Amino acid sequence: MPQERELLFASNNFTSSYAGAYYMADELVRRGLPVDFWAYTPEASKHEYPLLAHTPYDGILGRLPVLRHRVFKQKMYRRALRRGAAFISYEMRYYDVAVQVKKARPSIPLILFAPELNLAGDHPHIPWLGVYERWATLPDLTIDVNEQRAQKRRELFNISGDVVVLPNTLPLRYCAPLFGTKKLDDIVGKPVPKDLPVIVYIGGLHSDVHEEDIADALGMLRKPFYFLAFCHGLAERRRRFDGMLEKQIGAGRYHLNKSVPRNDLLAVLGEANIGLIYYPRKQGASFGTIHAAPGKFYEYAAAGLCVVSSGNPTLLPLIEPLGIGSCCETDTASGLAEALDRALDMDFASIRKKTQVLFRERWCFEKVAEPVIEKILACLQHGRRASE
Repeated sequence: MPQERELLFASNNFTSSYAGAYYMADELVRRGLPVDFWAYTPEASKHEYPLLAHTPYDGILGRLPVLRHRVFKQKMYRRALRRGAAFISYEMRYYDVAVQVKKARPSIPLILFAPELNLAGDHPHIPWLGVYERWATLPDLTIDVNEQRAQKRRELFNISGDVVVLPNTLPLRYCAPLFGTKKLDDIVGKPVPKDLPVIVYIGGLHSDVHEEDIADALGMLRKPFYFLAFCHGLAERRRRFDGMLEKQIGAGRYHLNKSVPRNDLLAVLGEANIGLIYYPRKQGASFGTIHAAPGKFYEYAAAGLCVVSSGNPTLLPLIEPLGIGSCCETDTASGLAEALDRALDMDFASIRKKTQVLFRERWCFEKVAEPVIEKILACLQHGRRASE
């Protein structure tokens, strides 16, 4: 690959839910590859990581709400045609640009890293999902985040090439130095009771979450606790969740926070005891929800938390059989309360040691990414032939 050409890496917001984009781009840079990183990330947040990123908010045109996104895509497209050695699309936000580039220059390898499996019919308000469904077979290499989703993706979109799997995990170098850092009181804005176990929840508030179950379950618990939530999303939905929590467990026993810089979030996890994941298998739940592959599981594991989860088949074998938490027998408020009650009776110190060992030895990015990186390198050199 000529040195003057670049890997154009287009991503959703790598400073919040989709940090896997940054971890992958950073790994490619560490291996000496020239990465040109473009991301839908607020200007104020893009400096949280050392890798320089272009954002839609750069420059004078970045102040114009609608025009900035069109201009951003045009710049990305021109840059890819002029200097692109490959186009790597993380998530689907800029997949339309990836398709345009691939159609204009078929010789440029296209790699898709898909952390979600959402269908246009389930989410008609997300325009880029329809673009993906039409052009799902276009990538030279597709990367998914668990085997169930990878197999379903092959079947749904008739993908004949390889779909490799890289879990939504994080590298040791971005988490290990932070554990034990005292951040909890700073985030909450007042001292948190040191004699109470801290239950933490990370995630956006949307229809698949069913936050009313979380609030109701917390109100049923037998033992005292402190609840800490980091929830991005619509302000109205956050206010609704806040009202539910105040009603169920009372003011002073919880703190509902917006998203915070990832380094602060990882530091706070080191001071918590239980990490909560809830993607209930309710009627009408999507395949991607049922076969959840949340990055928060690996963030909790890296911090050594006891993990409490809904009963998703992708999460069950990672938790109870390994003795690092409990799962809902039924994905209901009462089922979640029972799982949390079991967790509150567990030995958090021994679970912390066990979970951190499991993360280092089985789940960290350094352990699971190598085969995928090799596939990417082969694809960059040979295109579609690398996966045939």
